[in-house]
Amino acid sequence: MNRFLKSKRLYLLPVLPFLVVALVVLHRFLPGAMQSAVPVAGYLGWLPGWWKEVVEAGLLLWVVYFIFYLVRQYRLLYYPTALPSLLYILLVAGTVAFAGFDEALVAAVVLALAVGRLMSGIFVFNRNGALFDFGALVMLAVMIYPKSIGLVAWALFALPFSGRSSGRDVMALFIGFVLVLWFVTFYYFWTDRLDVLPDVFWNSVTSGVSFIHLPVVALIHLALLVLLAFVAMGQLSLHYVSLIVNHRRALLSLMSLFFFLLANFLLVPGLSGTYLYLFAVPLAILYAHYFISNSFRIVNVVVFLLLLITCILPCFI
Repeated sequence: MNRFLKSKRLYLLPVLPFLVVALVVLHRFLPGAMQSAVPVAGYLGWLPGWWKEVVEAGLLLWVVYFIFYLVRQYRLLYYPTALPSLLYILLVAGTVAFAGFDEALVAAVVLALAVGRLMSGIFVFNRNGALFDFGALVMLAVMIYPKSIGLVAWALFALPFSGRSSGRDVMALFIGFVLVLWFVTFYYFWTDRLDVLPDVFWNSVTSGVSFIHLPVVALIHLALLVLLAFVAMGQLSLHYVSLIVNHRRALLSLMSLFFFLLANFLLVPGLSGTYLYLFAVPLAILYAHYFISNSFRIVNVVVFLLLLITCILPCFI
């Protein structure tokens, strides 16, 4: 198993679509699956029959392959590998099978793009366009899924970690924010609903109950994910000095994304299991870094088995 985790071969890439399709089919026919918990129908409800599931599977698969692109393009790991993409599928497998899809999946697609633009801003210093795109995409993710409002704070906090905290960089980020807000405001003005926009957004953020009212299994699942993340970050700290500056900044940005998504989950009420679509984006890369850099085979196997158990827990929520 340790050789599988550290493999440099990319034979898993053509297998990933079959895993995603299997999970979508499982969700459709599983007796205990919550078929009614698919608010993405608000975006895709005009699609007939199976086409909605096809588009949703395509969105999930896009996130999976884009994570591989990020790892390969910006060398976030020591060598190109499909392990982060596989880990993302494992992390969201229980959610896909039993909870289905909602706006969080669409927001995850946009968040992955935002992370990609942030990485571009880290590795290319002479342009501010990437930070403008980063700000616009983060705000768009929040507009699609208002309960991810903590992403705005992360975008502001990520700039110092990425080494892009000059006045021009901050201005580019804010212009991206404002542009998306302007379009949303104009849409509500055009449809003569501008007066309800603040209430609609605030109600979307504050509706629901706190995380302390979640089932015990859900809290155990969250605790294990956080525990494994701290193990991965502890391993990362051991190799931190051997990384070049840009890679340090990129991984620090992913770590900060994890902490802000965790804080967002603890502070914003009403978040369901589909929030894992966003939460798993940084976790997949951080976990993969741990498995590749850790040289203790037995520990690797034990941690991976614990991760598999953690991924199965959403099936019992």
